[in-house]
Amino acid sequence: MPTLWIVGRSVSDPCFEALSGLKLSSQPEGCDTAVVFVDGEGRSDLSTLTNSVERMQATLDDIEQCTIDRLMVVTDFSSLVGRRWKQHQSTWESNLGVSLESVDGMGALIVEILAKSAALKGMKVLILRRNQLNTELLGRWMKKAASLSDAEYAAMQDGEIPDLDGWVVMNHDPSGEFASAIDPLGWIR
Repeated sequence: MPTLWIVGRSVSDPCFEALSGLKLSSQPEGCDTAVVFVDGEGRSDLSTLTNSVERMQATLDDIEQCTIDRLMVVTDFSSLVGRRWKQHQSTWESNLGVSLESVDGMGALIVEILAKSAALKGMKVLILRRNQLNTELLGRWMKKAASLSDAEYAAMQDGEIPDLDGWVVMNHDPSGEFASAIDPLGWIR
């Protein structure tokens, strides 16, 4: 049974009530997977950026000291919400890059860059961007992401798609504004 180190949320958070078959911990010792929550705080001062980046950097530092080989990041669309890409097409796709409009977005982007750097060092990195907390989806995604075999994870990689090149990023956006190479709802079935 996978043991998840939860960072950025309390293990008693109601969003974890639907999880079964997974052990949650507030400490990294004995865990196989780290789950980092990067939720925008909606403020315009630099503390929101600092909180996100410091949380991620501290997590990566702790991971180097233990046996965790999988990193899951749960974030929002703040690294993409700027509308510069709208000049090209109405739906964002990974080849359009980022488009920031807030301090939250910069924090989320830096966290994603740190996650990508961990993937380049050999860590299995999965990111879920979502625009609202859907506890049922979150639980099912965490469970599947934690239980992927090395071969299943490698099979998801695609060097032609930026979101799948060395890491896996999925977008859950019911509005369809932010497209994803891998649909998380179809993936967790």
